[in-house]
Amino acid sequence: MQRLRWFIAGAVCVLLLFFLFGRMKEKSLLEHQEPEGHAELEGHAEHEGHDEHGEEQATITLGVEAQNLIGLQTVPVEEAVLERRIPVVGEIAQDPERIEHVVSPEAGVIVELKAAEGARVERGEVLAVVRPSGVETSIEIKSSLSGVVLAGHVQEGDRVDTITSIYTVADLSRLPANFNVYEKDVGQVEVGQRMIIRSIAYPAKTFNGRITFISPRVEEETHTIRIRAVVENPDYMLKLGMFVNGEIVYEEDLVSPVIPSSAIYVLEGRKGVFVKTGESEFEPRFITVGEETDTTVSVISGLRKGESVVSDNAFLLKSELLKAKLGAGCAE
Repeated sequence: MQRLRWFIAGAVCVLLLFFLFGRMKEKSLLEHQEPEGHAELEGHAEHEGHDEHGEEQATITLGVEAQNLIGLQTVPVEEAVLERRIPVVGEIAQDPERIEHVVSPEAGVIVELKAAEGARVERGEVLAVVRPSGVETSIEIKSSLSGVVLAGHVQEGDRVDTITSIYTVADLSRLPANFNVYEKDVGQVEVGQRMIIRSIAYPAKTFNGRITFISPRVEEETHTIRIRAVVENPDYMLKLGMFVNGEIVYEEDLVSPVIPSSAIYVLEGRKGVFVKTGESEFEPRFITVGEETDTTVSVISGLRKGESVVSDNAFLLKSELLKAKLGAGCAE
């Protein structure tokens, strides 16, 4: 038993020696540049600056060849008009606003039906042929709007009069939709505001809308206010009764620096970016962010228009930054 304990203790010591030797070798490699003509895959960090909170920041050096090798990309910081948005949920109404009941101008017999339920039709398209009573010449029944045939109500050979609905056609290119707005947000909502609509059926697609009505009543059960919007649906992708998510755009006049979301890293709970300050130099910098979209982030402080930030493949820079932080922690 005593021998086993000595053997385990010896093995642990050997492992510790290997670890310390590896760390010393890695430090030595980082402190010495390789001869010209060889791409450096290792960067190195030097404490040369301070962030906006007065904390020392490490400037990281990474050769141009190494940047190209890992596919590191940078983008300029640009200013853009910000959009403040209120998220809401709702559904497309079951009843479209523009609907037509196709009827015959004269009583007669249905000779031919040319449209099927669910078919898309154009304005002026012939939907049916009717032979008026006591007349041998047939008449063509045309659609007065472009849309979708929601229902057919007769069959060939049936008799119809001037009030018998042959087809129901609806224009689905603009659909009404209802949304619920929380009380805390209703003060920012106005008729005419733009909306951005999404459906889980088409995750990569957005639809434009406009608010047309704000209810004067607060719903008792949910304490929300119902609003109605008209949603553009040119390709007829949205369906009647479909659940949708929306965003009300209530402010569009603020200008701020904007960067891609992919440019941001998180360290110790704070958000930062790598600012390119030279051909091979990158400065880690903490920033304060504002409004965020799916792909961009506005910056309240920490960046200026025209500066260049790393947008993709910054993993090696992040690695060097973490090494510098660990090293500083050990020195303390």
